[in-house]
Amino acid sequence: MKRKKIIIVGAGPSGIGFGILLKQLGIKDFMILEKDIVGSTFFKWPKEMKLITPSFTGHGFGLLDLNAITPDTSPAYTFDKEHLTGEDYGSYLELMAEHFDLPIYEEAFVHKVVKEGEHFKLTVNDEEIVAENLVWATGEFQFPRMHSIEGAELSIHNSQVRSWRELQGDEFIIIGGYESGVDAAYHLVKNNKRVTVLSKSPIWNSEDADPSLSLSPYTKERLLSIQKSGQLNLVGNAEVAKITKGEKSYSLHLVDGSVYQSKTRPILATGF
Repeated sequence: MKRKKIIIVGAGPSGIGFGILLKQLGIKDFMILEKDIVGSTFFKWPKEMKLITPSFTGHGFGLLDLNAITPDTSPAYTFDKEHLTGEDYGSYLELMAEHFDLPIYEEAFVHKVVKEGEHFKLTVNDEEIVAENLVWATGEFQFPRMHSIEGAELSIHNSQVRSWRELQGDEFIIIGGYESGVDAAYHLVKNNKRVTVLSKSPIWNSEDADPSLSLSPYTKERLLSIQKSGQLNLVGNAEVAKITKGEKSYSLHLVDGSVYQSKTRPILATGF
């Protein structure tokens, strides 16, 4: 049975960033467990999706790149891009893991965690590992919110889309009008699709400075660029209560009793 002072579960930005910090502090008795590969979440993003936070090399001014996981690095400098794709950012994480020679064990699936006294016992693949301290850094992307609406299994969650170009059909309905919903709408319209966005609230009209209550500037800018296309219909105060499927179409039943029809699978952009 392996024993470690610290075990980190997840090799994304949180796990890799924390692992680097431990090394910089001189702590060596730790390991990072990753069920897939380093940065796997980002490699699973839709091909067109990008970070909404901008990267900028500000080291000369003593400023940190917003998307850096360690102060001495800059994704902007590495990739010469302001808004990185998931593939770019996943590659950045791989570079960091390799450069700092982190003790990462890929394809290590944690099946079970039990607290025994002051220690944690983890069942990983077919063996057990004991840790004095456990850091859970698995993120949210791979845990989509799929059951918030009755019949949601009939839809496709935006995290399950590999590329917006691959979706067949001319018209789409997106459930959810926040960052991921508008991102999906933007790419579909750019691919000459007609799109309706149904959202509980018209968040695209919010002027609140709180980023959890308003769209990011990057998303707002892209939304404005497609609003004059005639191919986008934004519907606020439209809460979807249920999705059903008929012979030739899907029906989206709203709380207020109205119904929207879609010939293609509705796109669920309700978060994680």
